[in-house]
Amino acid sequence: MVEFKRLFRLSVILLAALAPLACLGDQESDKNIDTPSPLSRDSTTATPQERIWNEIPDDWEPPFEKYLLNQFAKHQIPGASMAVVRDGRVLYARNFGWADVGNKTPVQSCSLFRVASLSKPLTATAIFRLSESGKLDLDAPVLPLLEDTDYFPQQNALSDARLKDITVELLLQHRAGWDRGISGDPMFESARVAQAFRKRPPASQIDTIRYVLSKPLDFEPGERYCYSNFGYLLLGRIIEQVSGMDYETFVRDEILAPAGVTDMRIGHTLSQGKDPREVKYYDPGVGPSVFDPDSQTLVPEPYGVWNLEAMDAHGGWIATATDMAKYASTYYADAVGPPRSNALLNATVARPSGAAGYDPQGAPTKAYYGLGWKILTDDQHEWTHLTHLGSLPGSSTMLICQRDGVCYALLCNARKSPYTDHFCNSIFDDLVALVQETDWPTPAELPASTSPR
Repeated sequence: MVEFKRLFRLSVILLAALAPLACLGDQESDKNIDTPSPLSRDSTTATPQERIWNEIPDDWEPPFEKYLLNQFAKHQIPGASMAVVRDGRVLYARNFGWADVGNKTPVQSCSLFRVASLSKPLTATAIFRLSESGKLDLDAPVLPLLEDTDYFPQQNALSDARLKDITVELLLQHRAGWDRGISGDPMFESARVAQAFRKRPPASQIDTIRYVLSKPLDFEPGERYCYSNFGYLLLGRIIEQVSGMDYETFVRDEILAPAGVTDMRIGHTLSQGKDPREVKYYDPGVGPSVFDPDSQTLVPEPYGVWNLEAMDAHGGWIATATDMAKYASTYYADAVGPPRSNALLNATVARPSGAAGYDPQGAPTKAYYGLGWKILTDDQHEWTHLTHLGSLPGSSTMLICQRDGVCYALLCNARKSPYTDHFCNSIFDDLVALVQETDWPTPAELPASTSPR
């Protein structure tokens, strides 16, 4: 058994060392892959660079890998990528199926995916860095930070006095007072917002913020948790006002670059604007384009029914699975353990007060939303995982950090299936349990050459 574990760990190390070479491509090998139809049951063909796994004994595989293959087939997912990182070191990276089915393009380690709401932890990290450097107080009211900007409603037309009670922390924890089940989600109502200002869609971020701030809140700030994309749009603008840099530049320079991540960026809505390495998104939905409101032609939902560029701070990033996992690993950069703890982790997992963190009887809830992440806890109410799901038409994603520092990302280029409206959500519990069972190498067992940050 000891020899078997040693072989597995060596195989993982070799896989990690070879993973970056996958982006160079093996074009001759790619020609040997049969192409399935979109969303077919044969769409789980692994790409050539994954043949390294032949080095592992035939009777062994990571506990989660067979499960994933079965789920990709069941839910007819065209393409996916998964990576596992610990302390900045890649432990596992595998790609499945097709970046573009029609063009026979396999998913590779350098394939970029829309990460959807995995953008929110990035924004939360950026806010915390500004707080840590003394430039921003998490308890600061939000309105004064925007009052002298174009985002503020014209003629100071605030319709709800409670807006003045919203703090940066309440935005981070989705407790600011907006309930999309009541007033809708303005981030997906670009045409309606633009129409309110008698402008052609898509609505700008300025118009969206002015529009929402001129409407009443749905509940008292701090009263409860309610997921808000708009709240994170505001956080992106706060980052810009406080840092003096545009949101994307600040996150790339101050958060991603120190983690050795240089390839992430804000994506584009329309297919003609996509990155050459970006996957194609598959979704059965169609609708009118907000970029061409005069056209009678319906477009695929991922390519024009909403405006991705306006969603930057809450859903606009594109990334590889490895880079997402490497970013998440930075939450442990200064941690010591067990249990692991540092300023960023401590702030992130702090339980919010009131109904956001406690049930009506006053007992701590099993899960709650911290600073940019959903926090899972054990029976003793100690945190066990940082988690986030992402969802857009054509995109289903997840990002998880275990307490022991193992972080992993799963990115898919389809969301719906005959069985679910959100693939990653449907497999979340099973995958978390299976990855938890995997015996990953410890940092001491990995050679330094595989651990650049």
